[in-house]
Parts: sequence; C-alpha cells; structure tokens
Amino acid sequence: MDPISLASSIITFIDFATKLFAAGHSLYRSTDGLSAQNADLTHSLDRLDALYADLSKPPALISAAEQDRSGTGSSAGEVELCRLAAECAGTATQLRAALEKIAVKPGSVRSAVVGTVRSVFDGEVKRCEGRMERINADFQRYMSAVLLDRQSSMSKFLVKLADEHRHFGLEGQRQVNNLRDDLVDLMEKSRDDVGGRLQEVQDVCESMKQLLLSGQEMAAQHRLLKSLHFAGMRERRNNIFDTHEDTYEWIFDSSHADLDLGFAEWLRTGSGVYWITGNPGAGKSTMMKHIYQHERSITLLEEWARPNRLITGSFFFWSSGSKMGKSLEGLLRSMTFEILQQCPELVSCISENHEQDFHWTEHSSHYLGTNWSKSKLVLVLRAFALQTDAKRRFCIFIDGMDEFEGGDLEVSKVLSEIVSWGTFKLCLSSRPHVTFKAVFGNDSRLVLELHQHSRLDIRKYAADLLNIDTCNTKARLQPGIEALDGVRGPKTMFSFTRDEARLLLDLITSMADGVFLWVYLVINKIQESIYNCDTLEEIRAILDNVPQGLDAYLNTMLDSIPQSYWSDSSKIFLICMHDGFGEMPLLAFQSIAPLPNESLTLDNLEAWKERAAKRLTARSAGFLSTTRSYSTDGSEIEICVQFAHRTMSDFLCEQKSLDKIISRVDPAFDICYTICSSLTNRLPEIFLTGGAVGDPTHKIWHAIDSARKRTGDIPVWIFDEANAKLASAAAQFPDLVTDLRVEILSFAWNSDFIYLNHAWRRDSEYVNALLLDVGFPQRPLEIALRDDLTHWPTKSTVDWLLEHGADPNKSTGVDRGTVWTLFLESMVENNGNRIRKHHPNLFCGLSRGSSYPLLLMESMIHANADLHCTVPYVLNGREHAYSLTEFVDAVLPREDAIRVKRVITEENHRRAQVAIMQRAQWSGWS
Repeated sequence: MDPISLASSIITFIDFATKLFAAGHSLYRSTDGLSAQNADLTHSLDRLDALYADLSKPPALISAAEQDRSGTGSSAGEVELCRLAAECAGTATQLRAALEKIAVKPGSVRSAVVGTVRSVFDGEVKRCEGRMERINADFQRYMSAVLLDRQSSMSKFLVKLADEHRHFGLEGQRQVNNLRDDLVDLMEKSRDDVGGRLQEVQDVCESMKQLLLSGQEMAAQHRLLKSLHFAGMRERRNNIFDTHEDTYEWIFDSSHADLDLGFAEWLRTGSGVYWITGNPGAGKSTMMKHIYQHERSITLLEEWARPNRLITGSFFFWSSGSKMGKSLEGLLRSMTFEILQQCPELVSCISENHEQDFHWTEHSSHYLGTNWSKSKLVLVLRAFALQTDAKRRFCIFIDGMDEFEGGDLEVSKVLSEIVSWGTFKLCLSSRPHVTFKAVFGNDSRLVLELHQHSRLDIRKYAADLLNIDTCNTKARLQPGIEALDGVRGPKTMFSFTRDEARLLLDLITSMADGVFLWVYLVINKIQESIYNCDTLEEIRAILDNVPQGLDAYLNTMLDSIPQSYWSDSSKIFLICMHDGFGEMPLLAFQSIAPLPNESLTLDNLEAWKERAAKRLTARSAGFLSTTRSYSTDGSEIEICVQFAHRTMSDFLCEQKSLDKIISRVDPAFDICYTICSSLTNRLPEIFLTGGAVGDPTHKIWHAIDSARKRTGDIPVWIFDEANAKLASAAAQFPDLVTDLRVEILSFAWNSDFIYLNHAWRRDSEYVNALLLDVGFPQRPLEIALRDDLTHWPTKSTVDWLLEHGADPNKSTGVDRGTVWTLFLESMVENNGNRIRKHHPNLFCGLSRGSSYPLLLMESMIHANADLHCTVPYVLNGREHAYSLTEFVDAVLPREDAIRVKRVITEENHRRAQVAIMQRAQWSGWS
C-alpha cells in the first residue's frame, strides 16, 4: 500500500472510531434498547475486521513508478504514517475485543449486561478513545508534510512524464498537461484543507491517488514504447532524398504516360495491397517517402477511413542498415510503435503478462534485449485490428521488401495475413521479384511499374540540375549548386539553342531507361565537366563514353579510383559490406585514412568532421555517402557512413567486383580486428561528437562474435581496451559518461557473457565488487541461460549469480514460466516425436566440459530450483506436461539421466531435513 492509500485508511479508521465512540456514549447512558444495539455491534465488528486488514498491509513507502523516475526515497512524515497505521491496527484489535465483551448473548440478565457495558466503557473504550485523540492530532500534523513531499515527487514524476511523451511523439500531450494542472490545483486545495476536517483531507488523498494512477498508466505506455523502439527506426526514411520539385505528382492522377493509374482510387476506396515495383535505381524509395508524407494521400485515406479514425505508419527496409532495419521483427515492432504513438489507449490490448515481460528500467534498457517475438507482435497487431469496438482504419507504407534479410515468401505471408484482418491496408514497394509478382501482382489496377512512368520526371530533373530552360530560344548551360558542395562556378558557361538543349535532354532521358540513379551519377559528371569549362561538344563526348547500363557505369566508377587509394578504398568497402554492421560512424574509418595527429575539441569538431568526410568521399568514388544521425529532439548524434544506394552495395558484393576489391588490399587485413580497434580507440571522440556509446559497442560485440565464428578464438583483449577507453572517456567527459560502471557491465551482458567469464578468470574479486556495486539488471540468470546465446556461460558464472541472489524460480512473465522451467524448455524442440536435444553436442556426458547445460541443471537444483515443476510439450497438436523426472528420462542420455535423478533425490532429502530442523526450532524443541 502506498502512503496516500495508507493515509486514506487511517482517515477512514479515525472517522469510524469517532462515530463508534459517539454511539458508545449513547449506549452507556441507555438502560434499555440493548438488543437493538446488538445488530449494530455485529456490523461494527465486521467493519473493524476490514479496517484492520487495510491498516495491516505492508506499506510500500514509494511506488515503483515514482521511484524509478524521481529517485526519491520515503520522507520522515511517511515513516510516521506507518507508525500511526500500526497504532490504529493495535487500537482496532483492542476495540474489537471490547465490543465482543458487550455483545448481548441469549439469556443474559439485563442488570449484568448493563454492568458489563459500563465497565468496558469506563476501561478499555475510554483508553482507546484517548489514544485515538492523540493519533488524530499526530495525523493532522504529519499529513501536511506527507502531502507536500508527495506533491513534490509527483511534480518531478509528471515533468519527466511530459518529457517522455514529447520524446516518443505521442498524441495526447494535452492529457499530460491536464495532469500537471490538476496537481497544481490539488496543491492549492491541500494547503487549505490539511488541518481542517477529515473529509476534506480524505478528498485530497483520493484525488492524489487518482492522479498517480493516471500518471502510472502513462508511464506503462512509455515502458512499452521503450521496449518496442530500436536504434535507427526512422533513420532510413529520413536519409532518403526528397522528390525533386514537381516530380511524382502524377501518382495521384487517373492516368499517366498513356497508362491507367489506380493509386488515388485505391487510397480513397480500395483495400488489400497496392504494389509499387520497378528496376533497381528507379526511385521507388523516393516515391514511397513522397506519397507517405503527401497531404493528398492523407486526404484520400481519410475519405476511405471515414467515419473511423485514420492511423498511418511506415517502414523502410534497408539491407545495408542494422539487423533490426532489415528484419521482419523490425517491421512489426515499428508498426506497433507507430500505432501506439497515435493511439496510446491501445496499450490495453496488450495483456498484463506481456507488459511485465517487456519490463524496462533506467540502468538496463540499453543492454538488455526484449522478449518481443514475431509471433507475439503479429498477435498484438491482430488485437489492434480486431477490437470489437474498433473505430480505426490502418494504412501502412512499407518500402524495400526485397531488402528483407529473410525470404520473399516469409514477408509476403505475414503481410498477406495482416491485410486479411480487414482494417489494415498496405502500400508496398520492391524490385519485381517472382514471389512478389505471384502474391501481389495479379491485379494490374493495383500495381505500378515505376520505371515506365519516370521519363518526364527524369527529363525535368536533368534540366533543373543543369539549369536548362527549354522554354527560351537560347538555353544557358551552367553548373547546378547541388553537386558541388556549395561551391559556385561561373554563372554562365555558354549558351546554345533550344533544339540543342532538347537533344541533350533527350539523350540523357533515353540512356537512363527509367533509372534515376544513373541520371544522378551522370549529371554529377556533367556538372564537373561544366565547372571545368568544357564545351557542349565535350559534354556530348562524355555522354557517348558513358556506359548505358547501371552496372556498367558502376564498374567504371570502381575503376576510376586512383591506384594510390586502392588499399584504403578496398578496406572501407569491405567494412561497409560486412554483414550485420549497418551504418558505421565516421570515426570508425580513421585508422584507415587518418587525419594528421590532431586532438579533437568542441572548437575544431565541425572542421574535423568536414575534412574526414572529404577524405572518405575521395576514396569511395561516390559509392558511399555520409549522413548525420539525429535524436528525436533534433540534436545531432554523429556522422555515419553508408552506401549511397542499395544498388551500389549489391554491385560491390557481386563476385567479380569483390575479387577486384580483395586483390587491392593486403591479405593480412582483418575486418573484425580493424573495426574493433578503430571503435575502441575512438570511444572518447565518440562521446565528444555527441554519439551514444551503445551503437559502437554493439558493433564491437558483433565484430568479436564474427571473429569467434570464423577463427574459434575470442579476442577478449578488445573488452579490456574498451573498458580502458570508457574509463578515459569518463575522466575526459564526466557529464557525458553518466554511469561508467553500467556501461562496463553492459559489455558482460551484450557479449553473451564472454567478457564476464574472461574477467572472472582474471580477477574474480573485481567482478564481484563491480556487479554487486552496480546492482543486478532485470533477471540476470534468465539472460545468462537464454537459448539464443552463441556462447554458453561457464558454470562459475551461473554459480556466482545463484550465490548472489539470482532465483531460478523467479517468474519471467511469459506464460507463467520461471527462469528454471524456461531453461528446461530451451533444451528441447517439440516435434511430435521423442523430444530432440536443442544442442545435441552439449549432452555428451560430464567429461565434455563445465559449460554444458547438464551441470547448469545441477547448479540450479542445488539453488532450490522447483523440483515439482512441469515442463510443457506438444504432441499431435495437444499440450502435455512432463514432470521433472519424466523430462530427465526423455531428454538426457541414460547415464546422465541416472546422475541427475540421483541429484534430485539427494536434494529432496536435504530439503526435507532442513524443513524438519526449522519446524523444531519454531516449536522450541531445540
């Protein structure tokens, strides 16, 4: 019970006792009517029992939601409230005993009853009445301080709540503001009422309780959104070029380029899927961003949704981005996140068990994974769609399905299921893969082949970038500003006739064949030529020598890299091509193309970024681009490096291109070592540039895991270096590195415990002190034992966690499972036959090593794991459950099963002996 609820219980008891004493005085003076009073006494006894139960509940001096955000503890006034509640409970017990004495029993002599009543009231009741007067006076004195303390902590809580509301872009900001206004009104009211009548104080307490409940509901929404959010969720969409002026507007027409268009009609009245397809480089992503953000799309969709509320969202797959940015889980999490942003009330669709499963805390959010799964996310979205009182319609724009890391059929099935619910419709884009054609390309009215409609847009784009005005008799050709990084050339290089201009544009448009990327690259080359004062004939000669196909042109770009840059450019390409790293911070490449020794400061930071970006651009020949990452509040985080277009990444990954790149680099070059070394050496600078440590360290962990898979070795020295660099950053930037210990601890959890095991062997006392000082994150044992780890923790790690309070019987919030039962489940796959081992090489007897699950089972058994648990499995579509011994027999080899069952028997015997000794001590026998 929180302090405000406790205060309400005390007020209720004081009020009840006051009325009881008044009734008692009337009874004391009465010589008849005792039988009539008997029923009231029975009711009073029942009421006292209920009040005693409320007053005896263990008080939670400060709610978890408040403590998590305000960091405040319990005040002296709250401690006194607890004392008063205990006194009230004791008084309630004494009053009950007194009332039982004066209750009229059948056959009682009246004179004896009257004597008993007066004796009881002169003794026990009068003493209770005096005690209650003192309790009431103390309560009035302490309650004022308690309310002020509560209001202060709640004010901080609501300020942070408002900040989080803005951070997540949630609708309903007015609701948060109303809570803050209500708190101000409540503070004014409490100043007037505290010290007055109990009813007014009770009203203030009740209002504060309701205010806190409303705030906690919002805090629960924020925790859920934090669990769904992932780094770079909107990065891809933000980095896509906006459409060129007056291009792509035809998408809302009924026809274009002599072809019927059904997009606007689909927005207004359609259902299911509208599919935008096109050749590589045709501008599909730019089109998707354009229509998603266009006011015309919203207007037409609102017509479709009316009278229901329209909810829109988007996701842009990116094969060169983070793992989440190219996964189905990332898509589903993004959809759920954006829907909850607009409809926070839909949090109620997610069960309480799920919300507990995705619990979040300040210290653990950046290094503990969530338990969202694809199947669970689909269930959540389905719940949104199928609400019985649903008054919403959803339209989601999904770009780059062909950049999904799984199979085309997998993503097609999930998206087809989503539209089958009826309240969702999807606008999709992808390259024309066979599977997508088969699933989404059956109705020509719902398919747009973008490259067939791009001719006029490409022509306008080229004319504008070259500043060609085809309406004039004399056209003037001059360099556009866009491709020259703001460096202006001569205003007019030369002029030529309108026919000459048209011929030049016709040539560019024809050669482009609907591929905007080709035009972008060629125009850049022409602009450079203009800046060099080349003539029109020389520009035409450039076009004559430009390969018409995109792959052929990219090959000329690769060959154009100066030989002096070959080694650097190849290393840079290989790092960017390495699967799983996604965008890399600009700092990660400084060991390859370093600037002259120069210490970074806030004063020279921008100039340093510009020079470093230019050096990278010179070595990448246009294949790479730099983008600035921003936080949700608009502040810059860091400069990242990525492929300028997915097609460029695909081209370099082709075997012919890859062979050329590898031939230009030293055979001793190690991608993982270079990434680890670059990032760890630059951690202090990453802090200086405003970058968060989380993303670089994630890339370090990924590089280490890649190295382990390739060589079998674990380069744990990288962790030591990163630890030292973090310490250096903490000393240099104390305001940026707020809790170094938590950052160091994150290495242990995010590296599948590799570093924790390494550090344990080297200095166990240091690890003990570090983890105990920082405190455990959420469910450390569950994390250590989860079945998706690539590296099992050592037995010493698990034993250490168990010795220091990790509970194998702790609920995980997942289907009422515990850490222990989920660990057992992870050892099997339910396939309808005899249960098959999840890790068959791990169950080969005790001689194989100490890190195998068999010994981990024994450790948890000795740490009081539930020996009467059941382990569920599915057979012939029906759920069954093993007892622990049945599970052991079914899963383990015979020799190991005998061993574990012997351990279970011995542990049962030990626990029974402990229970006997404890009962003997409690009974006073020993």
